[in-house]
Amino acid sequence: MPARRLLLVLFSLYALRIWISSRLGLHADEAYYWVWSRHLAWGYFDHPPMIAWIIRIGDDTVGALLPEAWRASQAGAQIAMRALPMLLTAVVTPYFLVRAIERLQRKPIDAAQGTVLLSTPLFVLGPMIVTPDAPFFAAWAGALYLVLRFPSAWRKEATPWRPSLAVGLGICLGIAGLSKYSAVLAAVLVVGARIGIANLFVAGGVALAIFAPHLAWQIGGGAGAQDGGLFFQLRNGLGSRSGAPNWSQVGDLWLTQALFWSPALFLGSLVVAFRRAPEASLSRRLLAWAFLPVLFFSWAALHRRPEGNWPLVGCLAAIVLVLAFARGRKGCLLAIGFSNLLVLTVGFALVGGASTLAPLASAWPRLRVELEKPSRAHEFEAWRDLHAQAFRAMASDSAPVRVQSYQLLSTLLFFDAIAPAEKRFGDRLKIWSEASRASQFDAWEEYRFPLREHPAHWRFVSGPHLPDDRPPCPVVELLEKGDARRPFRVIRCEAGQGL
Repeated sequence: MPARRLLLVLFSLYALRIWISSRLGLHADEAYYWVWSRHLAWGYFDHPPMIAWIIRIGDDTVGALLPEAWRASQAGAQIAMRALPMLLTAVVTPYFLVRAIERLQRKPIDAAQGTVLLSTPLFVLGPMIVTPDAPFFAAWAGALYLVLRFPSAWRKEATPWRPSLAVGLGICLGIAGLSKYSAVLAAVLVVGARIGIANLFVAGGVALAIFAPHLAWQIGGGAGAQDGGLFFQLRNGLGSRSGAPNWSQVGDLWLTQALFWSPALFLGSLVVAFRRAPEASLSRRLLAWAFLPVLFFSWAALHRRPEGNWPLVGCLAAIVLVLAFARGRKGCLLAIGFSNLLVLTVGFALVGGASTLAPLASAWPRLRVELEKPSRAHEFEAWRDLHAQAFRAMASDSAPVRVQSYQLLSTLLFFDAIAPAEKRFGDRLKIWSEASRASQFDAWEEYRFPLREHPAHWRFVSGPHLPDDRPPCPVVELLEKGDARRPFRVIRCEAGQGL
């Protein structure tokens, strides 16, 4: 497929995603990263800073181009926030993968390969919300492609000096490191990629120069002394190493990856890598790119249940490996396409709620449990209406508002920014640290509640579990967001009460 036609297809799909984005609601995680983008720094409590930077660049650029009335709408605000992250997931990442496939097969990608590539669950479901995976996946895909550009990655021969490739590789590694800490796995893979000592030192030096400011921020205690940044992710990802290993969690992780990649890609990468072929050694190195993240987080899963997206970046190399092998093999491409369609059908059913399909999964208890769960679409719905309800309920005075969780506070702040001036909380919104998981809000003075002053205040909470107040504060009003299964409570505490 010519580069011009490929880019036309990718940008057309990107435009479609942007249009859908204007109609899709907001997820609380996206709002959290958006709040980071309003407070630019070299790092944050939960992650390195790249996701905040690209949200801010896209938000400011697109926001400046949109009419003021459109920018103040929910659709316009979401488009501006998602514009650049979606460009990375819908255009940059697949473009790098296509070029990597062409490099591996030494022929242009054909229409069938392109269709199967863009129908993988990773690209259909992955870019639905903005996460740190957007820049991370783009940088990882770029690093994979550049490694394949080195001739010595293919043959046992003297390693040529390729400074431009080495610098580009270093930039990709640096961006990956500023996106997620698991980029260290990409660095390990590059070391074993046979690109030569000189090229490796250049790439490593560039990557370290890019990552150094964040490292300095971490050493300087940028997000709560030794509690934030890398230290938080080590505790969160690895958990406590005491206790007996939980092998069922490892099995769950592998099953999850097989479904997220699509079974044909997951199993196909193993088959292709171990076939007898002139370039079998290269195929096995690509297999390492695919499965090192899975193996690393399998080790972590022995003591802490991992999230399914943590090792998902390995799917990128599997796509390259399997689709390059499948060129011209209609049966292989048809099998992969069918596998993709099956996973997408289940995925959309889970997002949209598929309790009517649950009886069909009686032979698979875990799948049946997932199908019986309520629709996850409500996680995106009615946040703006909830903000308006909350403001009306607490508009009688200007007392501070302690919000129960960092996700809930983030969504209120997002919609506060686009609300009319007379319907904004302004600087009243604070984090209720005692009721929330530790987050970046605890490091920002402006969001801390002045406990020592014991002022009168409001509380905005969701869920049944709250700290034991003595004496308790009365509930003033119950609010609903979309569905009534999890009401939100507006609580009023007088001076000294509930503290």
